Amino acid sequence: MHFAPDVVLVDHAPRGMKGEVLPALHALQRVSPATRIVLGLRDVLDEPEKVRRQWAGQDTYRTIEEFYDRILIYGQADLFNPVEAYAFPPALTARTRFCGYIQREDPIHLAPAPRAELGLDDAPFVLVTTGGGGDGAMLEETCLDALALLRRGQPVQAVVITGPLMALKARDQLEKRARSLAPAIRLLPFHRDIPGLMRASSLVVAMGGYNTLCEIVSSGCPAVVVPRAHPRLEQHIRAHAFAARGLIHMLSADDLSPVSLACAMGRALHEGPATSAIRAEWDGAGLVRIASEFAGLLPLHRRARNRAAS
Repeated sequence: MHFAPDVVLVDHAPRGMKGEVLPALHALQRVSPATRIVLGLRDVLDEPEKVRRQWAGQDTYRTIEEFYDRILIYGQADLFNPVEAYAFPPALTARTRFCGYIQREDPIHLAPAPRAELGLDDAPFVLVTTGGGGDGAMLEETCLDALALLRRGQPVQAVVITGPLMALKARDQLEKRARSLAPAIRLLPFHRDIPGLMRASSLVVAMGGYNTLCEIVSSGCPAVVVPRAHPRLEQHIRAHAFAARGLIHMLSADDLSPVSLACAMGRALHEGPATSAIRAEWDGAGLVRIASEFAGLLPLHRRARNRAAS
């Protein structure tokens, strides 16, 4: 190693997904002991018992205590507190900072008028997105059937984003179903400005990934979230916490059907977005605080480096 970074950020997995980060941590400790090492964690990793068991079995608690100077959590403790849920020992708790959720500070405005771009009229517009789409086919298929039911009572239109990772066979099946509902329902494999579409929509239907929920709350649009329940409960736990605060409507994957989803969508459209008071309790200042934490670590590194050189 021929450089001495001021700060190193390791995201999500303290040891790497398969321990691949450990050699770098040992090397930094050996040749650049003044470097500050930071662990960044999302609000939710998985169900608490599972994380505690895995971290204990893989010696992760000791790894964090030995190598990491700061733990930055991209969330807020009153929504979900991983320090308590994952039983951080006192030494790790003292190094932990809650930064708030990460929302885009400068949203991309590639489509100044998304409705006009997509040929939508003034009727309620539902955006359906499942992120990359790798496991989103079931939700989107159910949503197409739910939209058909919903349209019996109101003139709803929708844009369904399949995502670049959806299997071709699943996408073909969705396209066939969407054609039967055209022109009110249209399918797109991708859109460059999902946050912009959210801001223009009347309702979002999505899964419960971290980025998606941050974009939903930032947009101010009402949402029905059907979180993934396998192989991890991360999305379910996060969506439940957001729903309990009134930020979204949640429908469990176990309860998903065209009828239940149509009912949830109709209710969300009727109730409208979360109140400004509810949204004000959601802390989206994560980027600012993360930058501040890094700025605070730089002088610590430089003082330590100067002491080592003297």
